[in-house]
This record gives sequence, structure tokens and C-alpha cells, in this order.
Amino acid sequence: MVVLHLAGAEIPVGLLFGIAGGAFLIIFSASRRVPATLVLLFFGLASGLLFGSFTALQKLTFAPTPLAFSLPAAHDFTVAFFLLVLPQIPLTFGNSIVATADTARIYFGTGAVRVTPGRLSLSLGITNVIAGFIGAAPLCHGAGGLTAHYRFGARSGAMG
Repeated sequence: MVVLHLAGAEIPVGLLFGIAGGAFLIIFSASRRVPATLVLLFFGLASGLLFGSFTALQKLTFAPTPLAFSLPAAHDFTVAFFLLVLPQIPLTFGNSIVATADTARIYFGTGAVRVTPGRLSLSLGITNVIAGFIGAAPLCHGAGGLTAHYRFGARSGAMG
């Protein structure tokens, strides 16, 4: 852990970066021209490039990860069910299904008539089954993602 020695006290640099990031969020939260999250993203990128490990940058590559098909063992399903599936159900149901359908209705009115909890559930299920077989991380819809897309100008199904 990197620390800064200031007036005889050791202050973790990560704590200072966290405070600075929080300050950026507060300062830019009301800005219509400059979204606070973009400021925070660029602050994080700049600080990572300036203060991060240069050996990590040398290992950085921009290339697709090769996909590998794999079948999990029966034991993997049992472990995943109790550690991943059961705890995730309330969050997925609330945010990814109900809140997303409600948010779509708020933003698009009658234009969102096909965005239903049933259809969102089906698309989630199909996508995550496929993702599981190719080793990808689970994913979901989300009211926050829909709001972010809408806020940045996405107003049709063509925006992705």
C-alpha cells in the first residue's frame, strides 16, 4: 500500500484519491455540460496512468479473448446455485426486471409496450445460459444502464 507521510501521519494514497474522486462527483453532479461520471472516469484513467504500475501497462493488450466451450461438472452447478444464483435472485428481479420495465415505461410511454418483465426475464435467461457456456461473466439489464443510455441521448432501439 502506498502511503503519503504528512505531518508525521501516514495517509494512504488510495484514500486521498477516493476523497478527490468524491469531490469531483459532488462538484460536477449538477453540471449539464460535463457529466460527473465522465469526469471521474477520466480522473481514474489519468491517475492510473500517472501513478499505476508500469509493468502492468507493459502487459496490457487490446485483443479479443479467445472463446472456449466448456461444460461444468455437476458439483459446479451445486456450488454456483447456493453461492451465486440464490443471493442474486432478489437483486436481478428488482433492478434488472421490474425496475427496468418501469423505467422504460417512464421514459418511452406507449413506445415501451413490448418491454415487459416476462420478456426481460427471457432475454436474461437465454443470454446468461449462453454466457455460462463460453465462460463469460453473468450479465443483466438494469434500470441504471437504461437511464445512462437515455441521459446520453439514446432514444431508440438502434442505440446499443
